[in-house]
Amino acid sequence: MSKGKENAHRLVELSWKIDDSDETLVLEHEKVPFIIFIQFKEKTTQLLADTGIETATIENKVRLAMYRVLLILNKQMDKAKFMLEGTNENIMARIDLDNSTITRKELDEALNILLSSIYMMVEELNLQEQFHERIMERMYMMIDSMEREGKNQEEIITFLTRKTGVKEEEARALLRNVTGQSVMSREEEEMYR
Repeated sequence: MSKGKENAHRLVELSWKIDDSDETLVLEHEKVPFIIFIQFKEKTTQLLADTGIETATIENKVRLAMYRVLLILNKQMDKAKFMLEGTNENIMARIDLDNSTITRKELDEALNILLSSIYMMVEELNLQEQFHERIMERMYMMIDSMEREGKNQEEIITFLTRKTGVKEEEARALLRNVTGQSVMSREEEEMYR
């Protein structure tokens, strides 16, 4: 099943490939670097993204360092949280939404925050090379969508810094790349590595 538009500028409006299994929707789209799982609970709707990073077989010292970073990120982020799931202990990003107040706009914002939280995790764990292209494309799409909604630069920077945890100088560089250049320069790419 597929719903939405291919040229949509909001995540919630994209033409998602949707699989429905029990109480979970599985969403896939080529513009989104991760599979999104939506689980419906009694009082909440959970949005989850599997990063594909397995921690079960990593050396204990490295694993402990990764867990420390994830716990610090959990404290810094407002809505998104990291957790482990499955026998491989994959790192998952998760957002819980209250079923009694959920709106389309809130769902779109949650999808953006979920994917942006993975961007922050990648930065903090120094996994940029593996994730750089996929994450940056998504961040640019989100900024473009916000501009189309009429948000000014400061509102976008505030959203990126407060909601997604991006540092202000990184938020400004991301915004500059969307509005001023189609491709990042070598120096700017190095800033994210």
